[in-house]
Amino acid sequence: MARFLAGPRHLYIGVERRRVRWCIKGRSATLSRKRRVFRKIREFGCAKERATKHKPEHPAIRDGRRAEDFGAGRNGSMILRALRQRRQPAATGRLPPVVHALPDGCRVYAIGDIHGHADLLRRMLAMIDAEEARRPPATWTVELFLGDVIDRGPDSRGVVDMLLAPPGGGRHRVCLRGNHEDCLLRFLEEPSVLANWRAFGGLETLASYGLSHRPLSTLDDFDAARIEFLSKLPPAHKTFFEHTWMFYEQGGFFFAHAGVRPGIPLNEQTAEDLMYIRGPFISYHGDFGKRIVHGHTPAAAVEILPNRINVDTGAYATGRLSCVVIEGDRVDVLSVDRTALRERA
Repeated sequence: MARFLAGPRHLYIGVERRRVRWCIKGRSATLSRKRRVFRKIREFGCAKERATKHKPEHPAIRDGRRAEDFGAGRNGSMILRALRQRRQPAATGRLPPVVHALPDGCRVYAIGDIHGHADLLRRMLAMIDAEEARRPPATWTVELFLGDVIDRGPDSRGVVDMLLAPPGGGRHRVCLRGNHEDCLLRFLEEPSVLANWRAFGGLETLASYGLSHRPLSTLDDFDAARIEFLSKLPPAHKTFFEHTWMFYEQGGFFFAHAGVRPGIPLNEQTAEDLMYIRGPFISYHGDFGKRIVHGHTPAAAVEILPNRINVDTGAYATGRLSCVVIEGDRVDVLSVDRTALRERA
């Protein structure tokens, strides 16, 4: 019934005539009553047409009058009752975007994957000092390293030494665990891990700790390298790796090395996904409940999207280390480049 209301007038009246004819069929109704019903239907059809042109809804629908007010009587009440009860169109429009923000007075510097480049880290820390001097003081300031501080680059040990030093300006420092730190910790327990770890930067880390060059072709070779590494790994460095965090959250932001798995609550994410996930997370465009800040997947520049921020700009390959400064819902970008370092040298 309702779908005919917006149609042509002749279609509307024709349908209603058939319905009225059916309504009064078999009843002892006088001809004058029939004519009165049809006349009211025609009048109502004209009123509907005028209402459609001039936007205001017909009084019968807007005010909910009784069928008897139109003179249709008992026989026409079914028709007008159906008109009054027709469904109104649902409101349309997009929901406003979700705004994620840090609590007032909180500031976070989130630094992407360093991968053993102590020179870039040194310059980034100096840039953070300069940025802090430029900004008004914050109640709570965090330097947050998104993991993968080791491997690939030439000075993983030097990076860890710098991260173990107290941060300047009363800032707090949090280091997350990436898949490369996870490989190092697993290698300390199981030498066979080196078969895979060596393919993506593990040997560079071992060399930075002074391991001798040796053949690495058998499981016994892997175990000998593990024993030597344990003897040369400073206890403070081992503790540093063991106490890296899986994630950090503050206000409307959630920080993890690789990302999170869509459809799983943030407090139920697995350690493997937090350190290793890539495709399902990167390709997801919905909201995660909080805005995810991550590294792990290199990009040409910092990616700032509504649901996530990628800070990994591939320092080991591009020579560019990046950082995002988050305050409230504002995100600013800091970057240091190895090219500038060469020019200055």
